[in-house]
This record gives sequence, C-alpha cells and structure tokens, in this order.
Amino acid sequence: MENTNQNSENASGNEKIFVREDLYKKYEEKLSEADSKREAKKAKKQQKPRSKRRNIIKALAIIIALAVILGAASAFLLPKLNLGGAGGATAVSVGEVTRGDVEEIIDVKGEVGGSEKAEITSSLNYEITQILVSEGDRVSKGQVLAVLDSGNLIDDYRKAQLQASEAKRIYDTKLSLYNEGALAKDDVLTAKSAYEEAAITVSSFDGLDNTKIKSPISGTVTRVNVTVGRNPSDTDGQPMFVVENLDRLQMNVKIGEYDISKIKVGQTAEISSQVLGDKTVSGEVTKISPTGEKKADSTEMVIPVTISINSQDSGLIAGVTAKAGILVAKSEKTLVVPSEALMQDAQTGKTCIFTVSKDNTLKKVFVETGVEAAFNVEVITKKVNEGDKVVLSPTQDMTDNMTVKIDTSGQIAE
Repeated sequence: MENTNQNSENASGNEKIFVREDLYKKYEEKLSEADSKREAKKAKKQQKPRSKRRNIIKALAIIIALAVILGAASAFLLPKLNLGGAGGATAVSVGEVTRGDVEEIIDVKGEVGGSEKAEITSSLNYEITQILVSEGDRVSKGQVLAVLDSGNLIDDYRKAQLQASEAKRIYDTKLSLYNEGALAKDDVLTAKSAYEEAAITVSSFDGLDNTKIKSPISGTVTRVNVTVGRNPSDTDGQPMFVVENLDRLQMNVKIGEYDISKIKVGQTAEISSQVLGDKTVSGEVTKISPTGEKKADSTEMVIPVTISINSQDSGLIAGVTAKAGILVAKSEKTLVVPSEALMQDAQTGKTCIFTVSKDNTLKKVFVETGVEAAFNVEVITKKVNEGDKVVLSPTQDMTDNMTVKIDTSGQIAE
C-alpha cells in the first residue's frame, strides 16, 4: 500500500517536471522570436537612410543633366530665333553713316629748340679771366665768348717744347749707337715712340688762340654755365656755353616704331603749347632719323623726327614742351562710320558692319576701311548709304535678318 502511494507520487512529480520543461521551451521560442523581430527592425531602420540617400543622389543627377541639356539647347537656339516682337528682340545701340572729311593724326610731344645748337667746351682747363657774353646775347660765328689765363698756357707750351727737344736728342743718340751695333733695336724704337708723343703734345698747342673760347655758329646765347676765376671743368658736366639759332625754331620728337611708317618728310603739323594759350602754329616734318633708339624705361624702339616751325615770331620759346599733331592721311567727302561699329567676322576674318533696316532687322555688310581717325573710320563700299543706321559694338552671334530693338536711352553717335 505504501509502495502504491509512493509510485503515484513519483508519477505525479514527473508529470509536473515535463509540463515545466514544455513551458520553458515555449518561453525560449517566444524570446528568440522577439529577438529576431528586433534585429530585423533594426536592420530595416539602418537600410532606410541609405536607400533614401541613393534616391536623392539619383534625383539630383537627373536634374543636373536636364539643366545642362536645356542650357545647351537654349544657347544654340535662342540667338537663331526671330521672335518678331520687340519684347523678345536684342537691344542694340546704333550710330549713323555720315559723309564728310576724315583725318588721321598722330599726336606727339617734344621740346622746342633752335634749328642749330652748339654746346661749347674747352680742352684746356686754365682759369677763366674774362666772360664776354650773357644769356640772350646774339653772337656771330667765330665770336669770342670767354678768355682763359694765357700765362699758364705759355708756361705749359715751353715745357712741352723742352721735353720734345730732349726726347729728340735721346732718340738721335740711340739711333747712332744702334747703327754702330752697340744698342739693341728695341731701345731705339722705345726712344722713337717717346719723341713722337712729345712732338704731338707740342703740336696740340695752337698758340694763344686756344685760350679764346669762340662760338662755332651764329645765334643766341641760351646758357652760360661758367664764372670768372673758375676753370672750364667746374660746370658739373654741363657745357661752358650753349648757343642756338632761334631764328627758326623746331621740335625734336620721338615716333614709335609702329607709327613711323606713316610719317613722311613734308607732312604738316599743328603745334600747341601752354605758352601759346588757345593759339596754334603750323609746322612741317623736315627730318626723319635713319636709326632708332630705345625709349626710356621701355623696350619699345622710337625714331627721332624733326618738325620745323614755320613762323619766326610764333610765340614759342626754346626749351618749352609743345604738342604736335602730324597729319598723316586725309579723305574728303567720304562715307564715315563710328570706329566701334566695325567688327572682324569670325569665319572670314574680314571687316564688317551691321546695318539696321526700317523693320529693325539686321544686315551684315563687309567693308574695306580707309583713313582712320580717333573715333571715326572711312568705309569703302557701295552697300551702305549716308543716313543708314549701324550697330555699335556688334557681337559674333548677330546674324542677317535678326530682329533687334534700338536702345534709345543713349545718344546716337554722329
């Protein structure tokens, strides 16, 4: 009986253990399922931003590609469209074809001076005892301007004569010894050279006449740079005297190498200067240097040109700066357009203009240019007439029959 009860209790205990194990397995399965769902949800959350980013990048790429295509299409098509209405037409400024005279002038600056100029110095450096002229005095060729101390010159001349005489004696003695075979040839040649140098020194003295400083030209004394009691070299590198022929003034100018081919002897020039006020005087190109020289502080080459001033009583003063406009070309009663109306055609390289018709459409006209002034140019063509309107500052995208709108906000060039 006791065994039967004990067996029943054991069976009941085992049954409880099986039930608990079953519940534990179900609980573990539920936990595992919950963990799997959390992991899947977490992975999904991580994937969403990446896919969103990819979609955004793709959308931006498509938008950029469309913008590029539309931009290229509009750049190609819009200039070719003739919209017909003023609202869609290109606005242009216009000038006018006129008939008149056109002149090409090269402007230069230079110093006014005499037609002849002499800067007078002395090879002697003795004390100046007399100065016989002042600035502004008129002198003739050969006239004495100053006198040097002749006493020192005479002393030097006598010393030079004595040295030459002694050198001659030594040379003669050595020559005799050489002829007798008692002296080497080199010694004779050295003595001969010393004698010749002494003789040249004596011949350089031209008596007392060298102490008289004379003018080599007729003209006006424009500078006196010496004083009595000083030596000719005491002038800080300046000449003792400057004498100029002021009876006919001239301008000394420099012409750039790019313009010199246009300059010819005989061309006229209009000259102005502050000393003249509003007055101008005429001049003429009288000399073109055969050689060029470098412009100061530049690599550009310039060519000296002389412009003679026609009037003797012009009012100009030697030493002042003046401006000359040299007339190099002129055309009369010819067709003229503003310089900014010209354009070089990109395809042909030829010069052209665009005329504007009454219905505001363009016409490209190829032209030859003639005389070029500062702001206007002569055009040689039979396809334009006086009074025609021309586009100012045309562009390469302009074409025949293109409709434009005239900009009236500015002044029409004449």
